[in-house]
Amino acid sequence: MKNINLFSDKIVRIPFFSLDEYKAIPNEINELDRFIDALFYNEYFSEAVYLASPILHSEWEKIVNGNKERGKINETILKYYLRAISNTVPFGLFTTYSIVNNQTQAYSKDFERFSAVDMEYLLKLIHFLNEDTLVKKLVTFRKNNSIYKVGDKIRYIEPQYVNDTISYTLSSIEEDELLTYLLHEVKNEITFEELKQEISNVLEGVNNEEIEKYIEELIQSRIYLSSLEISLNDSQSIKQILVFYHKNKEQIQKKENINHIFQKLIKVDNYLTQLDEKVFNTKGIYEGIFSELTQIGIPFDSKYVINSNLRKNKTNVNYAIGDEKIEQLIHKLSKISYSQTTPIDNLETFKKNFYARYEDQEVRLMEVLDNELGIGYLATQKEDVFFSDLLDDITITPIKNTISHRKIEPEINNFWLNLFLKNANAKEIDLDQINFEVYKNEKSIQKGTFPLSYSYANDKIFLKYAAGSTATNLIGRFGNNDPQMQEVIKKITDFEQQLNEDKITAEIIHLPSNRTGNILLRKVHRQAEISLLSKASEKNIIIDLNDLYISIKRNRIVLRSAKFQKEVIPYLSSAQNFHYNSLPAYHFLCDLQMQDRFIDYGINFGGFNLEDLSYCPRLVFGDTIVVRNAHWVLKKETYKNSHDLKTHLNQLNIPQFVYLKENGEEKMIIDTRNPITLSILWEEIKKRETVQISECVYDMKEKNQFANETIVFVQSQKEDNSAKQVETYSNEEASVKRSFIFGDEWVYFKIYTGKVTSDTILLQQVQEMVNYLSKQKIIDKWFFIRYADPEFHIRIRFRLTDKNYYSTLTQIINETFNPLLEEKKIWKLDLSTYNRELERYLPENIENAETVFTIDSIFTLKVLSYLKSIQENRIWLYVLKAIDDSFTAFDVSLQERHQLTESLFVSFWEEHGEIKSIKKDINLKFRKYNDEIDRLMSTPLIDFTERVNQLQKMAYKPINKNVLASYIHMTVNRFIQSNPRAHEMILYGILERFYSKELGKRKYNQKLEKNEIY
Repeated sequence: MKNINLFSDKIVRIPFFSLDEYKAIPNEINELDRFIDALFYNEYFSEAVYLASPILHSEWEKIVNGNKERGKINETILKYYLRAISNTVPFGLFTTYSIVNNQTQAYSKDFERFSAVDMEYLLKLIHFLNEDTLVKKLVTFRKNNSIYKVGDKIRYIEPQYVNDTISYTLSSIEEDELLTYLLHEVKNEITFEELKQEISNVLEGVNNEEIEKYIEELIQSRIYLSSLEISLNDSQSIKQILVFYHKNKEQIQKKENINHIFQKLIKVDNYLTQLDEKVFNTKGIYEGIFSELTQIGIPFDSKYVINSNLRKNKTNVNYAIGDEKIEQLIHKLSKISYSQTTPIDNLETFKKNFYARYEDQEVRLMEVLDNELGIGYLATQKEDVFFSDLLDDITITPIKNTISHRKIEPEINNFWLNLFLKNANAKEIDLDQINFEVYKNEKSIQKGTFPLSYSYANDKIFLKYAAGSTATNLIGRFGNNDPQMQEVIKKITDFEQQLNEDKITAEIIHLPSNRTGNILLRKVHRQAEISLLSKASEKNIIIDLNDLYISIKRNRIVLRSAKFQKEVIPYLSSAQNFHYNSLPAYHFLCDLQMQDRFIDYGINFGGFNLEDLSYCPRLVFGDTIVVRNAHWVLKKETYKNSHDLKTHLNQLNIPQFVYLKENGEEKMIIDTRNPITLSILWEEIKKRETVQISECVYDMKEKNQFANETIVFVQSQKEDNSAKQVETYSNEEASVKRSFIFGDEWVYFKIYTGKVTSDTILLQQVQEMVNYLSKQKIIDKWFFIRYADPEFHIRIRFRLTDKNYYSTLTQIINETFNPLLEEKKIWKLDLSTYNRELERYLPENIENAETVFTIDSIFTLKVLSYLKSIQENRIWLYVLKAIDDSFTAFDVSLQERHQLTESLFVSFWEEHGEIKSIKKDINLKFRKYNDEIDRLMSTPLIDFTERVNQLQKMAYKPINKNVLASYIHMTVNRFIQSNPRAHEMILYGILERFYSKELGKRKYNQKLEKNEIY
């Protein structure tokens, strides 16, 4: 591909042991004890186990010496051994990484080791030190950079420490003149004594004790934060603490308990240096570290307190893969992957909410993200409790706030479903032989960088991962101590800054929790850092939260520094999962890094979940590229014992060697013919109930071979980056008007009312008004929907036949709804701007869509009126028929109806937690109403027939299935008063059962006809 290149550096990750070592595992259970005991004397492996768990190693030693029963020690040690052979994910001394490039380097050692004390422990220690009176007098304090003013209140994010664990809350305090002076007139970095002096200069009649008490309150409430803190983007953490000691050595040595702590830390640092110099060590140095830490008095877990990474300087694995092979892989993936910048659902929702509140304003970031007074970020919507005949006997738990929902693209989803059905027993599917017309044309990638990783074996590339917002995601944490990795990272960050030369690239610095500190430690040089309460490195420009403003420009969120008058592009050079339990500001900034440039070259399966397949064949491009390994799903319910498992594996023709997978990671290789390793698989199945295994891609008979993973870094220098562009449209799209404001032909208003009352208003006031306006030819189109933002309301849009009727229409609206306002049947009526959903309904189809909405709205009121007259409360039965009629009107076959409703149901079911009882309850409801559904579906009803005829007469291109799904979604919305998405899920579930039954009947009748012919 013309617009991409690869950086010259590659990262190769391999386990410590070669695959040859697998042969050492005995096949007989009575030989396992001897094997496990012998491993204890392998100094490399033994140390790796010790580092991972000193307590386990101690128990292992007792067993080897005959002082303890074995218990489950054999299985545990064997798992570590298998990991040290199979797993490429860095973990202590079990896995190594190498930096490979075109340069030839001479190394004095085969390995370089980089060790550090666990961040969770150091954070506890720092919290303890910062509570000491002497330390408070020695440190400088900085202002909390999240502070902002709302009225007479000062609001800010307050770090809180409970049981030495950090968390955050939004706090508010009364503003006073002194606090205002300190926050606005006093320098940002200040000592305790300097603060005292500043206060005494402006206040009279207060004594020293009162001033110190006031300052103490500012510190305890985290208005001021101590500078004795670890910067997440700087040199080794323990050395940062010792810098404070050396700077204040004379005063600290006068206080015995504090000096004692620092003396022990110095010894720990020396021990770490020894660990790294020797690379492989005996227990003595570790025990020395544990002894010094124990004397400090802060509790620690020996299993976690030392972290080490191991770089292998000389790799003996052949990675002679030219860049052209990787570019070929990307080219092939681009035809069936997401390829373009992937929209981030959180950001799309935020943009809508922002524009609804602020429109074109530029607003301070902290004000916008305020959950109470701003729009917040990822704010959950409340759903009123509402009785429903359709929902009352369905088991549904409240929807949890999730990261994202799988999006169903019916055509692509069904394409893959059919492909897998046709190849259910195939070993592999060659995608080079498949027609991918269902996908749009290949897209060139966006401007930026991303990582791509693969394994290499038997002259084949086995793709693992190809996505990201920056190529530094997977390697950031290795740069904290490793100067060579820092050089690799700098090449990437320099390139990213070059791409954004008119903007500021900024690394996000924040500590969400104690445990995340280890993965967030890094040393990444960018133009700037965005500090969210955490200490910045002081080597770059520091951008405070309060310096950041946001606006929506050309459908993009623009983050701007008021101080530097430039757009800020945030980056997080870490694989930390920021989606979980994060500050809204942190989550927002991390999501924002994916705007314009999150590139996903994973195959777009249209929402089809391959993990649901009991077997998925290998997916390949020709003979040399494998984009997905074959996998199998094993379920506990299938087997009574390990013998059943072995029999089943043979029946499935599963290869001898497979990978046991967990959360997508290839944990370890299992030899299915070895009863010892097979027992590990069986235990995992019993524990997890459902286990996935995948093919082992390596030839286990070949000598000197390693499991391997290579990470390459892809760069795109595309000129027309969307980050700089206006949203692009074709000529046809450019001619379609998107927005209509007061005085335009489309008039849009919202009626805020109760959910029950809404039907009365629709059937009386709205119906009468529509009849009059249509009869007088004041309008030629109109439609309504029910909505919550989060308050429930009816949204109504009228299209005027002449703009001169605008004042007439507003007068009619006033006369119609003002009495309802006085009677308190409605509580607000808003006029608003109608922004057409061009992306959803397509610019060339928007006029047709508005006609469909008009037909549907008229139809909905007729049906609601009819059902009210016959006192029928089961509206959902008639909605089923309306959905089926939509399929009829748009010429959707029975097979396609079944596939679409099935896909839509699965999507909504996953959104509601994938609760199995929902499916069971839907089946019961379908059986209960089966006869009524059959009767209603086969009975022609005048209003329904008229609607189908009107839709069929429209001139339109063959219907886009996504557009049709949106039409149906709006149909359900118009009928349903509350919980529309839950209703929609169940309606699709019932329709899927109905269409499945109809397909069965059709096949049966066809079989009868065939038999009659013969």
